Amino acid sequence: NGEVVAIPKMTDNEREAIAILQHTGRFYGQISNLIKVKDERWVHITQNLSLCAKEAFKRFYDPHFRVDDEIYKVLNMSRDDRKM
Repeated sequence: NGEVVAIPKMTDNEREAIAILQHTGRFYGQISNLIKVKDERWVHITQNLSLCAKEAFKRFYDPHFRVDDEIYKVLNMSRDDRKM
């Protein structure tokens, strides 16, 4: 076909969502040992992380959606960390 397609630049909301998802992924990696040894603390942690991921996806698709400060607190992030 020979058609050239330009990929659009990422928006601020997409960058913020990706930064949150990256931090969420790191936390899942850190708690994997708790899961392996069947430590029950991982259940509450993963519930919180799944809520963080859900908020990140809302932000990714909706530029008007604002991520609550509590999400940043759970992930031990500051709002400045979202800048890539």
